Amino acid sequence: MYEAIDRADPQNPAKHFYLGMTMQMVGQAEAAEKSYRVFREECCKYFMGIERAVEHHETRLRELEAQGQTVEADREAYNMSQMVDILRGPSLQEKRRRSCVLM
Repeated sequence: MYEAIDRADPQNPAKHFYLGMTMQMVGQAEAAEKSYRVFREECCKYFMGIERAVEHHETRLRELEAQGQTVEADREAYNMSQMVDILRGPSLQEKRRRSCVLM
């Protein structure tokens, strides 16, 4: 999955999310957190702000839900839900201070 995303869109931050999930599944919590942190930072750049990144992922999740996909039964909906949770983190303001310096 990681390589396919990287080839299709090298700037896409989702590859860091999928790497984080993989690291988490094999018990590498620190590596997973690092990948999730990079995912947040890259989303901030890619979407030009953390609020826009959250909005994008929430919109996609609502689209999937409108199509009848559930977080429990659909992998894409589940992943989108996880991405939203990671992007929201402790608070949007805290995340903006830590990982989003826009010029």
